[in-house]
Order: sequence, then structure tokens, then C-alpha cells
Amino acid sequence: MDRVADVILFGCLYWSLAGLGQRLEAGLALATLVIALSVSHIRAEAEAGGVSLTEGFFQRLERYVAMMIGLLFPGALLPSLAILTVLGAVTVVQRGWSAVTRISAAASSPGAA
Repeated sequence: MDRVADVILFGCLYWSLAGLGQRLEAGLALATLVIALSVSHIRAEAEAGGVSLTEGFFQRLERYVAMMIGLLFPGALLPSLAILTVLGAVTVVQRGWSAVTRISAAASSPGAA
């Protein structure tokens, strides 16, 4: 359900901004959508591998707070989307690295099947 909310929020934002000719903002909204889905996908894949993965530098609550600020205050949308894109990418790298190291450690432990 959370991924559906991300698709609705950032997909509609992309569509609206692209329709208004705001190409940079639309591109950042689309990038944020892809990054948000990637963060969720990495977590799901790690959990499928038997590893609980909950940490992340910039998660869903932070994304929604940043979007509320960006949508409420004039001129704050572009900086909010830029922050969402950059910090979301950091979260993807962080979570991906954590997943790889934890899955590798679980596979190499003596009790692993």
C-alpha cells in the first residue's frame, strides 16, 4: 500500500509539472518516484533473503514531510524535490550496501543452510 501511495503522489506530481512545462521539477519528481520504489524493493528483496532491513537515512516519513513543505510554501518545491532525490539516492546506496553485507554474512555463517 505504501508503494501505491508513492506512485500516486509522485506520479501525479510528475504529470502535473510536466504539463506545466516545468521539466526540471518533473524530472526530479520522476527520479524521486524511482528512488522511492527502489528503496522499498531493496527491503523486500532483503527480507526474501531472510534479512530484516529497516534502517535508512531518508525514509517514507521524511519524504512526505519534505513534500508537504515543498507543496505548502511558494518556491520550495524545486529545493524539496532536489533534496528528496539526493537523500533518497543516498538511502538506496546505504540500504543496498546493508542488504548485501547482511545477506553475505548470513550465507557465510556456520548455521546457514
